Amino acid sequence: MRIASVAALLLTIAGCKNPSPPSPLPPSAALDPGWYGAAHVPQVDDVDELYDLTEPRTLAALSASLLVCHIDVAVKPRDNSAPDLVAWLTLGNRHAVWVRAPYSNSWSATVSWPATDLVMGEPLMISIYDEDTFTGDDLIARFTKTFDGTVPIVMSDATATIECRVPELAAVEARLWTALAAADQALAALDTVAEPDLIANHLERPHDAVEVVRRSIAQAAALVGWHVPAVKSRVAREQVSEQMWKAKLVASMETLAHTLPTGRASMTCDAVAIDRALPAKQRPYRPDSACLVTLATPSIDFKLYSPDGVPLRPAWYSGTLVLFEVSSLDAPAIKLGRLENDVVRVR
Repeated sequence: MRIASVAALLLTIAGCKNPSPPSPLPPSAALDPGWYGAAHVPQVDDVDELYDLTEPRTLAALSASLLVCHIDVAVKPRDNSAPDLVAWLTLGNRHAVWVRAPYSNSWSATVSWPATDLVMGEPLMISIYDEDTFTGDDLIARFTKTFDGTVPIVMSDATATIECRVPELAAVEARLWTALAAADQALAALDTVAEPDLIANHLERPHDAVEVVRRSIAQAAALVGWHVPAVKSRVAREQVSEQMWKAKLVASMETLAHTLPTGRASMTCDAVAIDRALPAKQRPYRPDSACLVTLATPSIDFKLYSPDGVPLRPAWYSGTLVLFEVSSLDAPAIKLGRLENDVVRVR
């Protein structure tokens, strides 16, 4: 299937005819989901290959275009160690959006910005920094050039050179379909995951499947931005999957709490007895001062109170075993009281 423009590609994927107009704030920076957890734009996985495949051409404008730029740094302002490169892109008078190079300690890197818009006569500004958490980022170079339709866009001085290319739509399209298909496949796998298993301590969704979903969605966003309906819909599906899992987990915990028999629990604060009850792989991590409660029925929302009424946080639990780290002074005074629903209270 051939698609004539980026706009047509996004319409086809979204299955709609009237998309919202582009935001004045580059949408790839502002609408990322909470789990992405980064202020910078996600990067195309094979950005170096995509850059190498892109040929020079003339464009009337950039319209929701993917921009891939190769940076070469010659010198740094403070020292001669290889920089941790970050770059800020400003198109026209719109907000700047930053990217972090995919690898650190390097004099060169290829980075990408999705969903860029620029018309003839507008300025493009790129600022290159050496990232430093402790002393603050050092400016290496700042370039500004008026867009005249010619790509690649090349800017250079004695400190650095940057060359920006706009990949053909077919190359972006192929990678986008691959990322979306991988996300859909992983989302379907999440839909078939069994219920939470409290006895076996399976309290979280399968990490590998969740990682594939989120990595694939982020890759699609790296190509076209977070704001595109095809990306937003998959973010929403992942969020629904997470909410459903949490609802099942809460329901399972409530069921166990209601079936927990009153008074059927035992406790020991003796280190030898605790080690005997704990799995061998858990023994090296036992706190120096601890108490172990053994329940007749598994309970996740389980509380033990110190003599002064302060609830203790479990250090570890699995099935019917709940291990608490306690003060060495409190341990002798902690006694197992009457079990009331899911709470063991001190006498």
